[in-house]
Amino acid sequence: MENKMRLVQPAIPAHTDTTLHGLRVLRRTEVEQLVGLKRSQLYLLMAQGSFPKPVRLSERAVGWRAQDVAKWLSSREAA
Repeated sequence: MENKMRLVQPAIPAHTDTTLHGLRVLRRTEVEQLVGLKRSQLYLLMAQGSFPKPVRLSERAVGWRAQDVAKWLSSREAA
């Protein structure tokens, strides 16, 4: 019997799979990878009101709703 291994590489690491009310929440490093911007640029855009603000996950952790980031990305493609 042949042992076939199926390699599946998730787009986003499973260990960071945080959800909020059933919605996917992305951590900063994931957001940076998805949009191609670094932390300073993300926070500059947030201050200008041009990028979605994060949601607080705990006292020291924040994350971005995946749907908000996807919506921002699609608006950039349309521009």
